[in-house]
Amino acid sequence: MKLSVIADIHSDLISLQEALREIDKQKCDKILCLGDIVGYNQHFEGSPDGRDANACVRMVRKHCDYVVCGNHDLHAIRKLPSYHDELGMPDNWYELELEERGRVSKSPLWLYEDEMDDPVSESSFEYLNELPEQIVIGTGDFNILATHFIEPDITGASKRSPSCQKDFSLHLELLKKKKCLAGLAGHAHLEGIACISRRDFTMNYYRKSHLDKKQQIIVVPPLTRSPGSRGFIILDSLSREFEAISLKYLA
Repeated sequence: MKLSVIADIHSDLISLQEALREIDKQKCDKILCLGDIVGYNQHFEGSPDGRDANACVRMVRKHCDYVVCGNHDLHAIRKLPSYHDELGMPDNWYELELEERGRVSKSPLWLYEDEMDDPVSESSFEYLNELPEQIVIGTGDFNILATHFIEPDITGASKRSPSCQKDFSLHLELLKKKKCLAGLAGHAHLEGIACISRRDFTMNYYRKSHLDKKQQIIVVPPLTRSPGSRGFIILDSLSREFEAISLKYLA
């Protein structure tokens, strides 16, 4: 199976259309979306031009075979992650004032105080509300765990920023528990891809890589236009090769 993986669209209809055109040229069998379909702020995602939350939801719904939710998707519909108690998010989280949310949480959380006004329609709300936090995808030779971010915060609700192998150990344990060889995640807005196993932590930027026969986490680049680069990955389950493709180099 030739699987294309997109993440962190952030209502960017222009980039989503561009990526889907390139994915079609690549003759991919399936498309996986790792969440944050909607929601953005100008500090991280740049210009509001060409952003349309509901159009992005419609396109993801039409073209993507597998989809998980991200923290911005949950915020757009005022839905808490399943593990919200562990983060210190009470059931009435969205009824609290901004300052009170910061006081009651057990860890630094995204409060979305600078989120742009980009409301979702009723149909988009219903779709986002049904998205799972994780999916196991069977490719024949190995299984893939798809999440927006990594354990212990797979939807990316907190401001946790892993920087070394130890920070990924819980997610590698989750892969083992789920009997998955690879874990695909987004959220970090990297310049290309990061590959993490129990022994290695490498940044491969926009190059081809090979999936080892061991638990490995692949963090993919964002699709949204932002101060950094944007792109997606293609993973071939037969050859076990994957490649990050940068949109800024496409014609």
